[in-house]
Amino acid sequence: MLRAQTAARVGIVVSELTEAEGHLLGLPDRGLFVVDVRSGTSAARAGIHARDVIFEFDGGPIHGVDDFICRVARKQPGDSVSFQILRSLTPLAITVSLGAWSQESAPSRGLAAGCGVVDAWPDVKLVSSDRRRDAT
Repeated sequence: MLRAQTAARVGIVVSELTEAEGHLLGLPDRGLFVVDVRSGTSAARAGIHARDVIFEFDGGPIHGVDDFICRVARKQPGDSVSFQILRSLTPLAITVSLGAWSQESAPSRGLAAGCGVVDAWPDVKLVSSDRRRDAT
């Protein structure tokens, strides 16, 4: 089992795109809709915006929130990762230097425990598509 000393943090709230939404955007695989970017986080500093669509992370397609959580959990704070996004239907490449959870805010066990990573909690949460529509 892999063990993370300190969990990597991106700093975004996402919602999975439906297959229909991905098709409308011309994406071959599923992606993630960025609902919110936490201020002061590595994602904010790198220029990821709310309403961006992430379709690739660290050189590979995104297959949903669980996939994204596991892949972030296997990284370490300070790792540089690439994001391929769509912003207003324009593809962009953004590199993010992953941040770290503070001792006070990091839970003792996280969503990534099922990925073989202990004490990891990527800053990701699933927002239903209904709530996402309300937020736009």
